[in-house]
Amino acid sequence: MARHPEGNAAEGGATVPPRATVWASLVYAIATLLLSYPALGGAFLLNLRSDQYKAGYAFREFAAERLRSGRGFPQWNPFIEGGLPYIAAMHGDIFYPTFLLRMIMPTDLAMTWEFPIHVFLCGLFTYLFLRAWNFGFYGALIGGLAYMLGGSIAGYAGPGHDGKLFVSTMLPLGSWLRSR
Repeated sequence: MARHPEGNAAEGGATVPPRATVWASLVYAIATLLLSYPALGGAFLLNLRSDQYKAGYAFREFAAERLRSGRGFPQWNPFIEGGLPYIAAMHGDIFYPTFLLRMIMPTDLAMTWEFPIHVFLCGLFTYLFLRAWNFGFYGALIGGLAYMLGGSIAGYAGPGHDGKLFVSTMLPLGSWLRSR
């Protein structure tokens, strides 16, 4: 019997719920919101000893201010020592799509919400990858939850390791796209 990724086709005795990806997304959204509930109250998720708190915020705020004022991406940061190249000095997610969040909301809020967004995407992309590899609905659902809520992913917010989280999100995305 051919397996249908969405619908009621049997998978080893278990039925797949209609709109399975929507249901999986809902489960991942709820899990993400429970994990990151401090962000819902406006809390900055990073701890005071994190790299993001010490330097990441200032670098991102500098770039966001320049972008919001219409001056484009900063090429040079005149505020560090005698000046420092900005783009070449690896100041975080300069060209990563999350810079768009800082265009529409305050930098601290944007940096906080980068984490829940990527944790959710970790689960969803893992689910999609596992479904593409013919895992059953429930196996893929649990696999996505295990990946997104595992300590190596869910623990990136505390120390402010957003770059590691971004790459960890791209791994299942790239795997899923490659398997299609």
